[in-house]
Amino acid sequence: MVVQRYTKLRKRSAVLLSIMLTCRSNNVEPYAYLRHVLTELTQREVCCDVSDLLPYSNRQV
Repeated sequence: MVVQRYTKLRKRSAVLLSIMLTCRSNNVEPYAYLRHVLTELTQREVCCDVSDLLPYSNRQV
């Protein structure tokens, strides 16, 4: 049970770190990017395309 919890935690940490490093490699400030994405996602339809929210989509945050 404890091992599964740590496995989930490692996966979540890896996703967050990957997002942060992708932002940095694309000259996007990670905190501003996450704030922008979380705000935009709450205003969109469920089946809406989110490819414009990717850190490397050439869109300024």
